[in-house]
Amino acid sequence: MEEESLQRNANIFLVITIALVAFGLLMIFSSSGIVTHTLSKKGMYYSLVKQLAWVSIGFLSIFIIIILKKDLEWWNKYSFLLLFLLLLLLASTLLFHTDKTARRWIMGGQPSELVKVFFILYLSSFFSKKEDSNESFIKGLVPPCLILGVILSILAVQPHYGMAVFFCLLTLSVFFIAGIKIRHLLLLLLIFSIIMAPIIGSKEYARNRIRAFLSKCPIACNVKWVLKGFVENTSDKEADRWQVEQSIIALGSGGLFGVGLGKSKQKLSWVPLPYTDFIFSIIGEELGFILGSLIVFVLFGLFAYFGFSIACQAQSQSGFFLAFSLTFSIILQAIVNIAIVSDTIPTTGLPLPFISYGGSSLLSNLISVGLIINVARSSQHNV
Repeated sequence: MEEESLQRNANIFLVITIALVAFGLLMIFSSSGIVTHTLSKKGMYYSLVKQLAWVSIGFLSIFIIIILKKDLEWWNKYSFLLLFLLLLLLASTLLFHTDKTARRWIMGGQPSELVKVFFILYLSSFFSKKEDSNESFIKGLVPPCLILGVILSILAVQPHYGMAVFFCLLTLSVFFIAGIKIRHLLLLLLIFSIIMAPIIGSKEYARNRIRAFLSKCPIACNVKWVLKGFVENTSDKEADRWQVEQSIIALGSGGLFGVGLGKSKQKLSWVPLPYTDFIFSIIGEELGFILGSLIVFVLFGLFAYFGFSIACQAQSQSGFFLAFSLTFSIILQAIVNIAIVSDTIPTTGLPLPFISYGGSSLLSNLISVGLIINVARSSQHNV
């Protein structure tokens, strides 16, 4: 009976993933077709075709992970090696200069997205081997923290501060799931804050994004004496709130039922690159809250429910850690992206999982889905 339940949950989980990807393809075409045709002269189907190619690679990855039939012991055994190889790939981005300010890409992809998945795999393997997660700070947390330090160092040099902060949040969350002592988590949070704050503050564009948020934040405006230098003397030009403000206009214009699929006005040079990080604003404008935003919430809610269900049904500690952490990672990124688009937190540059245009992000999320389904299959064999 439990084996049938696991199989059903895995099948539904895959169907939900397909629904999210299909919805993403629809909205990528709707939000990019006119933009790429009129502005970049690449044709209406340029972004859609590229995303379809990544979709094919991503679902092929799921198929390979499932067909390999490698149990979790195999993944745990090679988790550090896989992570090490991806760290070398991540570090190699620093050797390649592009026209962009940040050096995050290599061969059209961002290795940091894949590092995120296999860092979770490593953490799951690491904590599943420990008999007592509440042992001493040095034995229990220093090894993964050293690897996190390497990742953060590379991301800081690229720079990719949004992903760096996300790694910190994700790591603390996995530590919490693993049962690490609260005082150790608070200590790590303090250390991360002390390290990241001056690094982020050293870049003008990062300061401007924070100013942009704080300049319109009611709480911040009431405590200017604390935030002096960030809130005071901040002009709209310095704050650079254009993208966020246009996003809010798009969401407001959509109302309950939207202006109609393909009929967005904000995507026409008002919201820059509307098919990437800010695609949720176009979803809200064209499809409205009920047919657009609410569908996204429901799909991610179902994704979380069945992903966590697979984790709770896992027959091993490593399976639980892996399925739970990967599901949580995707849901956390979705929450952060929607919060950014709705002007709840400062802009960081994280895409909406499965829906935003971007190959490496989609690939990493689909690999995560493959690993979660692998947990379900491994648990079936042990039932």
